[in-house]
Amino acid sequence: MKKLISLTLLVTLLLSLTISVHADVIWEPFEDTFYATHQADFSYCGEYAYANSPEGVTQTYKKPGGKTGDTIENGELVYIQHIYTSPDGDTWALLNEYVYVPMAHLLNRYDSEFFTDHEAELTDTPPEITVEIPDGAEMLTWTYPRGRATQSQNYWGDDILQGCTPFYTDPDGLVWGYIGYWYGRQNLWVCLSDCNNPDLAEPEIFPGETYWGENAPTGDNLPDATIQPGRDYTWLHIALPLVAVAIAGGLLLFWPRKKRVKQEEA
Repeated sequence: MKKLISLTLLVTLLLSLTISVHADVIWEPFEDTFYATHQADFSYCGEYAYANSPEGVTQTYKKPGGKTGDTIENGELVYIQHIYTSPDGDTWALLNEYVYVPMAHLLNRYDSEFFTDHEAELTDTPPEITVEIPDGAEMLTWTYPRGRATQSQNYWGDDILQGCTPFYTDPDGLVWGYIGYWYGRQNLWVCLSDCNNPDLAEPEIFPGETYWGENAPTGDNLPDATIQPGRDYTWLHIALPLVAVAIAGGLLLFWPRKKRVKQEEA
Protein backbone atom coordinates (compact mmCIF):
# COMPACT_ATOMS: atom_id res chain seq x y z
CA MET A 1 0.00 0.00 0.00
CA LYS A 2 2.83 2.40 0.84
CA LYS A 3 4.45 1.68 -2.50
CA LEU A 4 1.18 2.37 -4.31
CA ILE A 5 0.85 5.71 -2.54
CA SER A 6 4.49 6.57 -3.35
CA LEU A 7 3.94 5.67 -6.99
CA THR A 8 0.84 7.83 -7.18
CA LEU A 9 2.69 10.80 -5.71
CA LEU A 10 5.61 10.30 -8.12
CA VAL A 11 3.36 10.19 -11.17
CA THR A 12 1.50 13.30 -9.95
CA LEU A 13 4.81 15.12 -9.52
CA LEU A 14 6.04 14.19 -12.99
CA LEU A 15 2.80 15.28 -14.63
CA SER A 16 2.81 18.58 -12.72
CA LEU A 17 6.29 19.27 -14.07
CA THR A 18 5.09 18.74 -17.63
CA ILE A 19 2.20 21.14 -17.07
CA SER A 20 4.49 23.84 -15.65
CA VAL A 21 6.88 23.55 -18.59
CA HIS A 22 3.96 23.86 -21.01
CA ALA A 23 2.69 27.02 -19.30
CA ASP A 24 5.92 28.82 -18.53
CA VAL A 25 8.43 27.93 -21.24
CA ILE A 26 9.74 30.95 -23.14
CA TRP A 27 11.78 30.41 -26.27
CA GLU A 28 15.31 31.69 -25.89
CA PRO A 29 17.41 32.04 -29.06
CA PHE A 30 20.71 30.68 -27.76
CA GLU A 31 21.59 29.84 -31.38
CA ASP A 32 22.17 33.57 -31.77
CA THR A 33 25.71 34.28 -30.55
CA PHE A 34 24.99 37.87 -29.57
CA TYR A 35 22.01 36.86 -27.47
CA ALA A 36 23.96 34.07 -25.79
CA THR A 37 26.72 36.48 -24.72
CA HIS A 38 24.45 39.39 -23.72
CA GLN A 39 21.48 37.54 -22.28
CA ALA A 40 21.30 39.76 -19.18
CA ASP A 41 20.65 42.79 -21.40
CA PHE A 42 17.61 41.25 -23.09
CA SER A 43 13.99 41.33 -22.00
CA TYR A 44 11.20 39.17 -23.37
CA CYS A 45 8.65 40.94 -25.58
CA GLY A 46 6.46 38.50 -27.53
CA GLU A 47 4.53 41.17 -29.45
CA TYR A 48 4.01 42.22 -33.06
CA ALA A 49 4.93 45.55 -34.64
CA TYR A 50 5.07 47.13 -38.07
CA ALA A 51 8.32 47.81 -39.92
CA ASN A 52 8.31 51.60 -40.12
CA SER A 53 11.69 53.17 -40.91
CA PRO A 54 11.73 56.83 -42.08
CA GLU A 55 14.02 55.65 -44.89
CA GLY A 56 11.14 53.83 -46.60
CA VAL A 57 12.43 50.31 -45.96
CA THR A 58 13.57 48.83 -42.65
CA GLN A 59 17.16 47.63 -42.48
CA THR A 60 17.99 44.51 -40.47
CA TYR A 61 21.32 43.78 -38.78
CA LYS A 62 23.19 40.60 -37.86
CA LYS A 63 23.67 42.09 -34.40
CA PRO A 64 22.98 45.55 -32.91
CA GLY A 65 25.14 48.03 -34.79
CA GLY A 66 26.81 45.22 -36.76
CA LYS A 67 26.72 44.08 -40.37
CA THR A 68 23.56 44.75 -42.32
CA GLY A 69 21.24 42.03 -43.53
CA ASP A 70 18.13 42.05 -45.68
CA THR A 71 15.58 44.86 -45.69
CA ILE A 72 11.93 44.63 -44.69
CA GLU A 73 9.25 46.53 -46.55
CA ASN A 74 7.69 49.21 -44.38
CA GLY A 75 4.22 48.18 -43.29
CA GLU A 76 5.13 44.50 -42.88
CA LEU A 77 4.15 42.96 -39.57
CA VAL A 78 7.07 41.43 -37.66
CA TYR A 79 7.22 39.45 -34.42
CA ILE A 80 9.52 40.74 -31.68
CA GLN A 81 10.88 37.89 -29.59
CA HIS A 82 13.18 39.89 -27.29
CA ILE A 83 14.39 43.46 -26.85
CA TYR A 84 18.04 44.30 -26.28
CA THR A 85 19.05 47.45 -24.38
CA SER A 86 22.60 48.68 -25.06
CA PRO A 87 24.80 50.38 -22.43
CA ASP A 88 23.91 53.70 -24.14
CA GLY A 89 20.19 53.02 -23.73
CA ASP A 90 19.47 52.20 -27.38
CA THR A 91 16.90 49.44 -27.87
CA TRP A 92 16.91 46.77 -30.56
CA ALA A 93 14.29 44.19 -31.48
CA LEU A 94 15.36 40.58 -32.00
CA LEU A 95 13.05 39.11 -34.65
CA ASN A 96 12.24 35.50 -35.42
CA GLU A 97 14.89 35.22 -38.12
CA TYR A 98 17.75 36.03 -35.69
CA VAL A 99 18.05 39.54 -37.09
CA TYR A 100 17.93 42.85 -35.27
CA VAL A 101 16.04 46.07 -36.00
CA PRO A 102 16.21 49.34 -34.05
CA MET A 103 13.04 49.74 -32.01
CA ALA A 104 12.87 53.30 -33.33
CA HIS A 105 12.18 51.81 -36.78
CA LEU A 106 9.16 49.81 -35.61
CA LEU A 107 5.60 50.95 -34.93
CA ASN A 108 3.50 49.26 -32.27
CA ARG A 109 0.08 47.99 -33.19
CA TYR A 110 -2.87 49.89 -31.78
CA ASP A 111 -4.01 46.95 -29.62
CA SER A 112 -2.29 48.09 -26.41
CA GLU A 113 -3.21 51.75 -26.95
CA PHE A 114 -6.87 50.75 -27.17
CA PHE A 115 -6.91 50.14 -23.42
CA THR A 116 -5.67 53.66 -22.75
CA ASP A 117 -8.09 55.35 -25.15
CA HIS A 118 -11.12 53.42 -23.84
CA GLU A 119 -10.21 52.93 -20.19
CA ALA A 120 -13.43 54.49 -18.89
CA GLU A 121 -15.53 52.17 -21.08
CA LEU A 122 -13.96 48.90 -19.93
CA THR A 123 -15.52 46.75 -17.22
CA ASP A 124 -14.61 43.48 -15.49
CA THR A 125 -18.29 42.65 -14.91
CA PRO A 126 -19.44 39.88 -17.27
CA PRO A 127 -22.33 41.04 -19.47
CA GLU A 128 -25.74 39.41 -19.40
CA ILE A 129 -25.43 37.93 -22.86
CA THR A 130 -25.83 34.51 -24.45
CA VAL A 131 -22.91 33.66 -26.70
CA GLU A 132 -24.29 31.62 -29.59
CA ILE A 133 -21.23 29.81 -30.83
CA PRO A 134 -20.78 26.03 -30.36
CA ASP A 135 -17.61 24.46 -29.05
CA GLY A 136 -15.09 24.14 -31.88
CA ALA A 137 -17.05 26.38 -34.25
CA GLU A 138 -15.30 28.98 -36.38
CA MET A 139 -15.10 32.47 -34.98
CA LEU A 140 -13.10 35.65 -35.47
CA THR A 141 -10.51 37.05 -33.10
CA TRP A 142 -9.51 40.71 -33.33
CA THR A 143 -6.46 42.84 -32.59
CA TYR A 144 -8.87 45.28 -30.91
CA PRO A 145 -12.63 45.86 -31.33
CA ARG A 146 -13.34 46.46 -35.03
CA GLY A 147 -9.63 46.29 -35.85
CA ARG A 148 -8.13 43.45 -37.90
CA ALA A 149 -9.65 39.98 -37.67
CA THR A 150 -8.20 36.49 -37.92
CA GLN A 151 -10.17 33.28 -38.34
CA SER A 152 -10.04 31.07 -35.29
CA GLN A 153 -12.11 28.49 -33.38
CA ASN A 154 -14.04 28.48 -30.15
CA TYR A 155 -11.87 26.29 -27.90
CA TRP A 156 -13.65 27.51 -24.77
CA GLY A 157 -17.04 26.07 -25.62
CA ASP A 158 -19.84 27.38 -23.43
CA ASP A 159 -17.31 28.83 -20.97
CA ILE A 160 -15.97 31.48 -23.32
CA LEU A 161 -17.29 34.28 -21.09
CA GLN A 162 -15.15 32.98 -18.22
CA GLY A 163 -12.01 33.46 -20.32
CA CYS A 164 -12.74 37.12 -21.05
CA THR A 165 -11.86 40.23 -19.05
CA PRO A 166 -12.32 43.13 -19.41
CA PHE A 167 -15.41 43.72 -21.53
CA TYR A 168 -16.19 46.59 -23.88
CA THR A 169 -19.45 47.73 -25.46
CA ASP A 170 -18.98 49.65 -28.70
CA PRO A 171 -21.16 52.58 -29.92
CA ASP A 172 -23.43 50.13 -31.78
CA GLY A 173 -24.12 48.16 -28.61
CA LEU A 174 -21.97 45.14 -29.53
CA VAL A 175 -20.23 43.49 -26.59
CA TRP A 176 -16.56 42.55 -26.89
CA GLY A 177 -14.45 40.40 -24.55
CA TYR A 178 -10.68 40.51 -24.15
CA ILE A 179 -8.66 37.31 -23.76
CA GLY A 180 -5.14 37.74 -22.40
CA TYR A 181 -4.10 34.14 -23.09
CA TRP A 182 -5.98 31.35 -24.80
CA TYR A 183 -4.52 27.99 -25.91
CA GLY A 184 -1.25 29.58 -27.00
CA ARG A 185 -3.00 32.64 -28.39
CA GLN A 186 -2.65 35.90 -26.57
CA ASN A 187 -3.88 39.50 -26.45
CA LEU A 188 -7.01 39.18 -28.59
CA TRP A 189 -10.63 40.33 -28.63
CA VAL A 190 -13.82 38.44 -29.42
CA CYS A 191 -17.11 40.04 -30.41
CA LEU A 192 -19.47 38.18 -28.10
CA SER A 193 -22.54 39.69 -29.77
CA ASP A 194 -21.55 38.67 -33.30
CA CYS A 195 -18.71 36.13 -33.20
CA ASN A 196 -18.07 35.54 -36.88
CA ASN A 197 -18.82 38.73 -38.80
CA PRO A 198 -15.89 40.15 -40.82
CA ASP A 199 -18.00 43.17 -41.82
CA LEU A 200 -17.41 44.64 -38.36
CA ALA A 201 -13.88 45.65 -39.40
CA GLU A 202 -13.12 49.35 -39.78
CA PRO A 203 -9.99 51.04 -41.21
CA GLU A 204 -7.06 50.11 -39.01
CA ILE A 205 -5.77 52.67 -36.53
CA PHE A 206 -2.02 53.26 -36.22
CA PRO A 207 -0.59 54.79 -33.02
CA GLY A 208 2.03 56.99 -34.69
CA GLU A 209 3.37 58.44 -37.92
CA THR A 210 3.73 55.92 -40.72
CA TYR A 211 6.37 55.79 -43.47
CA TRP A 212 5.10 53.09 -45.78
CA GLY A 213 3.47 55.14 -48.53
CA GLU A 214 1.53 52.94 -50.91
CA ASN A 215 2.51 49.78 -49.02
CA ALA A 216 0.00 50.46 -46.23
CA PRO A 217 -0.96 47.29 -44.31
CA THR A 218 -4.24 45.69 -45.30
CA GLY A 219 -5.90 42.39 -44.54
CA ASP A 220 -4.68 41.14 -47.93
CA ASN A 221 -0.94 41.89 -47.76
CA LEU A 222 -0.30 41.10 -44.10
CA PRO A 223 0.73 37.66 -42.85
CA ASP A 224 -1.64 35.79 -40.56
CA ALA A 225 0.21 36.91 -37.47
CA THR A 226 -2.42 38.58 -35.35
CA ILE A 227 -1.96 35.90 -32.72
CA GLN A 228 0.59 33.30 -31.87
CA PRO A 229 -0.20 29.86 -33.34
CA GLY A 230 -2.61 27.89 -31.22
CA ARG A 231 -1.41 24.73 -29.50
CA ASP A 232 2.14 25.34 -30.64
CA TYR A 233 3.88 22.71 -28.54
CA THR A 234 7.63 22.24 -28.46
CA TRP A 235 9.34 18.86 -28.19
CA LEU A 236 9.48 19.34 -24.43
CA HIS A 237 5.71 19.45 -24.22
CA ILE A 238 5.53 16.10 -26.00
CA ALA A 239 8.59 14.39 -24.52
CA LEU A 240 7.97 15.08 -20.83
CA PRO A 241 4.51 13.50 -20.64
CA LEU A 242 5.86 10.45 -22.50
CA VAL A 243 8.76 10.17 -20.06
CA ALA A 244 6.35 10.43 -17.13
CA VAL A 245 4.17 7.66 -18.53
CA ALA A 246 7.20 5.47 -19.28
CA ILE A 247 8.58 5.84 -15.75
CA ALA A 248 5.20 5.14 -14.20
CA GLY A 249 4.73 2.09 -16.39
CA GLY A 250 8.19 0.78 -15.54
CA LEU A 251 7.54 1.13 -11.84
CA LEU A 252 4.21 -0.65 -12.11
CA LEU A 253 5.95 -3.60 -13.75
CA PHE A 254 9.08 -3.57 -11.59
CA TRP A 255 7.73 -3.35 -8.06
CA PRO A 256 5.43 -6.42 -8.12
CA ARG A 257 8.21 -8.53 -9.68
CA LYS A 258 10.67 -7.50 -7.03
CA LYS A 259 8.19 -8.48 -4.37
CA ARG A 260 7.64 -11.97 -5.86
CA VAL A 261 11.40 -12.57 -6.01
CA LYS A 262 11.71 -11.81 -2.32
CA GLN A 263 8.85 -14.22 -1.52
CA GLU A 264 10.53 -17.03 -3.52
CA GLU A 265 13.85 -16.45 -1.76
CA ALA A 266 12.08 -16.62 1.59
